[in-house]
Amino acid sequence: MESPMSDRFILTGGMICDGTGQDAFQGEVLVEDGVIRQITRGVSAPADNTPRIDCQGLVVAPGFIDVTSNMDFYAGFGGSVYFGQFTRQGVTSFVTGQGGYSPFAISAYSPHQTLLNQPPFDIGQIEQPAGGLRQFNHQLDSTIHHQLIPMAGHGSCRLSIAGYDNRPLSGKEQKQLLGLLEESLQDGAAGIAIGLNERPGMFATKEELHAVAQLTQRYDKVLRVHGRSQMALSGYYPALSLRRHNLQALDEMLLLARRIGVKLQCSQLAFLGDRSWYTMDTALDSLYKACEMGVDVQFDISPHSVGTTRLINLLPQWFVGNWQEGMASRWQRQRLQLALTLNFAMSGLGYSDIKLVSSYSETYEPSEGERLDTIASSAGQSPFDTLLDILDKSNSQARVMVYERYGIGMVQQLMAHVCSLLGSGAVPEPLSGVHHPSAVAAFPRFLQIARNTGVLSMEHCVRKMTGAVADRVGVRDRGYLLEGKRADITVFNWKSLMDLTDFAGYDAQPDGIDQVYIGGKCLLKQSRLVSADSVSTNTL
Repeated sequence: MESPMSDRFILTGGMICDGTGQDAFQGEVLVEDGVIRQITRGVSAPADNTPRIDCQGLVVAPGFIDVTSNMDFYAGFGGSVYFGQFTRQGVTSFVTGQGGYSPFAISAYSPHQTLLNQPPFDIGQIEQPAGGLRQFNHQLDSTIHHQLIPMAGHGSCRLSIAGYDNRPLSGKEQKQLLGLLEESLQDGAAGIAIGLNERPGMFATKEELHAVAQLTQRYDKVLRVHGRSQMALSGYYPALSLRRHNLQALDEMLLLARRIGVKLQCSQLAFLGDRSWYTMDTALDSLYKACEMGVDVQFDISPHSVGTTRLINLLPQWFVGNWQEGMASRWQRQRLQLALTLNFAMSGLGYSDIKLVSSYSETYEPSEGERLDTIASSAGQSPFDTLLDILDKSNSQARVMVYERYGIGMVQQLMAHVCSLLGSGAVPEPLSGVHHPSAVAAFPRFLQIARNTGVLSMEHCVRKMTGAVADRVGVRDRGYLLEGKRADITVFNWKSLMDLTDFAGYDAQPDGIDQVYIGGKCLLKQSRLVSADSVSTNTL
């Protein structure tokens, strides 16, 4: 296969899966100046000297769009080195804002700059630019080719105004927050993202959330919300509730969307702990009923049964709000230990299901990649005391992987749901090197599941990570192989696609992704990264 040496070339002989969900067909794709100029059925004889790339036996699809990411931080402050593992799995664009964080919609001259310089991502200390999306665009690394579809982070915005204070915003502060978020919507942000399971989003009042939802609805944008809990029992709702806490978290999101009429994207729907798995059918039934009532709701998932979060997010909200005071109180520590014991037991989660990713401390740096029970055993202390010690020595910044988010067959059921979109929900972990498997193989794994189980056709699986995502976030120039669209293209081998992380480690490159083009530039050739001409990262 020859790499195109000009701005005009033809991908020929492959099965064209165009992102609409319609049946794939053998044909040719003519690309010129970074745009899809023509798509034809069948294979024609060469008519001129236009370079032709043989795709016989391969599938030609739109570039995959990761619906849930935080790669805007890496585009602004990290560099192109962090994007290679996503290129290898066919990703060409990222919808950002996961967890309610973004590197824009930030208050100028924030008194909380120190906190803003400690994001929950492993790229070290960064200097956050104050201001909105237009100002952030000037921070983008010109060597990164991938496209960003940015969402304004409510959590980052609130952090820049009120820090981690567990309190309602004043009238002046809420006006400032809404003004910053609105500025980013006016600058082209695809929506607003809220993390109700993360500091400081968890501290937002109902009135604040309604105001943010109303703002999003007024601009006809998407409100992405990560619910307060994925566990059957947590510290966010009364312990004696009759309804499981993860279901109450879903109810809260759906009620907000129904009252405001906003487009709701439930971010990373999961069921943490094997005793939470039994709530999935009830959750899906709630989603069906909401759709029948006219709620515009979708959700997204990642394919691996593991999620990454800050360690402090596993603790009850009453402790998180003043965690340093809680650490100093024997009574509060005892209360926390009892709460965690009950929450873990009722949800089916254990300390062995929690792996340390980034310790942010010299003491525990050698233990990165190990599970909390193992770390505790080596230290000669209880897992609970180890958790608190890691929290203390990292100043609450420690990051962990949590297992048991899905049981057998659950990912397939969620993939097949009419409201689901497919993404990674992962970021690189360059400091520790303890990678989330979805950061290297989410999209091949989705396709592999579809092929091996038949739960989705290839065409519908591709749609849920291309055209359907573009439609959801209002992107018109990509997500489909159609004439006039941007030439973001992923070429893969449907028969050999395989996620190798289960066998060769978390950073194992998947099999089967053959070529990747972004704006007509080849970044992956025969499954190997190649250099392309400099193309600036663009946002909407």
